Amino acid sequence: MPATRVVKPLVLAALVIAVIALAITLVVPRERTIATPVTIDPPAAGTRASAGADTDQHQPLTTHPSSPHPVHKPPATAPQDNAPPAWPLAERLARSEDLFALATSLRPAAVDGDPAAMWTLGRIYDSCELLTVKYGANDDPNLARRRLETVTAAMPANAAAYHQRQFERCRGFVASPDSLENPEIWQTLAAEAGHPAAQMKAWLDRRMDANIAPPTRSRVMALIQSRHPDALAAAPRLLSLQMAAPADLTETTNELAWTLAACSLGLDCSPMSEATQIRCIWSNCAPDDPLQEVIRAETDPYIFEQASTYAERLRQHLSAGTLADASWLELQPMPGQDD
Repeated sequence: MPATRVVKPLVLAALVIAVIALAITLVVPRERTIATPVTIDPPAAGTRASAGADTDQHQPLTTHPSSPHPVHKPPATAPQDNAPPAWPLAERLARSEDLFALATSLRPAAVDGDPAAMWTLGRIYDSCELLTVKYGANDDPNLARRRLETVTAAMPANAAAYHQRQFERCRGFVASPDSLENPEIWQTLAAEAGHPAAQMKAWLDRRMDANIAPPTRSRVMALIQSRHPDALAAAPRLLSLQMAAPADLTETTNELAWTLAACSLGLDCSPMSEATQIRCIWSNCAPDDPLQEVIRAETDPYIFEQASTYAERLRQHLSAGTLADASWLELQPMPGQDD
């Protein structure tokens, strides 16, 4: 018998078997694996969602469900510049060109007890208080602006630019001085409600009489670990580097190190930021220089190098959430401690 006549029946038989197997696969369902539901732990105390979508409540560090086998990552070695701000109201305050409108929008949430709204409202009132008192007695806003121009004409260029910008940001209060409220009252309430920057200011400012516990090293570090820009800005007044150096050099290095670290962790240090402009009021800063470059230009190179080294160590600890492990930081004496 020819070989081709034997092969053809075998090929046909193989095709029939394959079709039958495919049919069985389509008809008989496979066993399914039921996915185990993922549960998300509720936020820890102090991280609850606040009443408004635009509030500045601190967000938990973990925003995704925890894996049953946590992955331990090494400390970050570069600033997380692309991370969204954890304190959106601080961002709104820094960017706002109309502080009267911002205060008006925040006041209902502050009245309802939102800590971030109370703190920000106090910051606005504090920022606009002097300008309102100085220029707000006039019924005519144009007259107030002309008085401003007379005052700023005698100022250095940077000081004049900052003063004029603040006037424009606070122009609503200048036009309606009765709308200004006591900033310390709102900030005291924010401190008692647990806002980190407010609690730090309460320890430093005798005008605030907040009913909170006295500062300890661990408590101060926990508040700074929140990475609120105002808490970072106040950090060098509460924590100090341990350095084998004269007191004045340690103080300068400490202030610069915290400032540089804060710039890399969310504090607005751009050329037109409040932090930069205040530092440049009496300095000859280049108009396009951010705060880091301003500090570099006016600081002794050795001190700047020391401060930069400590700033990087601070940034790494704060990014990793391990500031409490920085044994080279000590609690500063509090104002009036020796009275």
